[in-house]
Amino acid sequence: MIASVSKTQRFLAVSLVLFGLGCAESQIGFPHPAELIRWPTSMLVDSDGRYAYVVNSNFDQLYKSGTIAVIDLVEERVLPDTTVQITPFGGIMRGLVDPDSGQVETLLIPSRQSDSIFRIDVQRDSEDSPPVLDCGGPADGDTGTCNEDHEYTSDEGLSPGEEPYASLILHELGPSHRIFISAGLVDGTLNFFWIQDDGALGKLAETTTNSGVQSMVYHPGTGTLVLAHKSKTFLTVIDLDFGLVDDTPVVNLGDPIFLQLPALVKTTVGLDFGRELSLLPDGHRIALVWRQPDSLYILEPDATQASRFRLVHEIAVGDGASRVVFAPFGVDGSWRAFVSSFKEDKIYVVDYEAGLVTNYVPVGRGPYELAVVHQEDRKWIVTADFEDGTLTIVDGDPESATHLQVITAVKGIEVEE
Repeated sequence: MIASVSKTQRFLAVSLVLFGLGCAESQIGFPHPAELIRWPTSMLVDSDGRYAYVVNSNFDQLYKSGTIAVIDLVEERVLPDTTVQITPFGGIMRGLVDPDSGQVETLLIPSRQSDSIFRIDVQRDSEDSPPVLDCGGPADGDTGTCNEDHEYTSDEGLSPGEEPYASLILHELGPSHRIFISAGLVDGTLNFFWIQDDGALGKLAETTTNSGVQSMVYHPGTGTLVLAHKSKTFLTVIDLDFGLVDDTPVVNLGDPIFLQLPALVKTTVGLDFGRELSLLPDGHRIALVWRQPDSLYILEPDATQASRFRLVHEIAVGDGASRVVFAPFGVDGSWRAFVSSFKEDKIYVVDYEAGLVTNYVPVGRGPYELAVVHQEDRKWIVTADFEDGTLTIVDGDPESATHLQVITAVKGIEVEE
């Protein structure tokens, strides 16, 4: 069990370990149990709205690895037979989608501990069958492992940066020329890779920007890559130009420009500002989750600004603002933003057009990552609760009697620690 600590202690601990301090190199202890959700740091839900993929970080280093686990949200259980080990402190996971089925076929996860990128294949016997994860390696206890063909490192000239965390997939050149970007937290490098048809990565370009990149978003209207940094009070904006030479992607990078944002610098210790960037559903504006002060900022393109964007809304949200997702779960199907509040154990519901918070929902301890399920029979907001080791499912259906109430919390099987 986890000892009871104050919210401030919890917040400081996760900030230091996940987003500020280096990670130990040694791998000691027992294999991470396959059936656990434990210290989750990243999550995505497949297009069927049933299966979630979760990065378990091994935050306290009790085990010798982290894992990628598959959770059946409908049956409310972990599928332990498909869990795969990776090194601890996995970063932001991205999924490659099969263009025919719309389902995830590959997971790409940067790892801070090993300075590498893991590629995990997602296999299904049919579109209705549960996904099975394969990382090429033999079983270690109850979990699979990754072989060298599924891990990309500087040894092959494929460095993702020092302590890579933020990541992004670009689709501007079509399904055969998708581009994966990773950012090193420590060295501030941006690394561009071509995701080839066989799943292998090929290095395209590398540049250095400011350190502490927490999130990236590509804005197609302006052709810019926008970066949010943990300890910087500005965003970095970089012009991108794509092309093909002999059927190989080419990326040209402009000089970085900066967008200064309102910030409340309480102390020079533990600076914590940019957390997540995301396109709004209109594909035109950008949402930014910001701390100090905890806010949801809305940006829109402005050709008159040297920084390419201007701030149009500042909406106060809960302490420890972390992630944002969007869904048409407001009254009469209107769109809402949902922002996780790590310190308050809540998600905030935001009418971003009106610029105000309309509600909040208490969830598990330490909600960080968020996902949306929008199926005919399931309209959910899912939170990955870092401290509770749960996935909390919130009813998003505005016509339901339990709208914006917790339906259930999915836990792994309890094991003795």
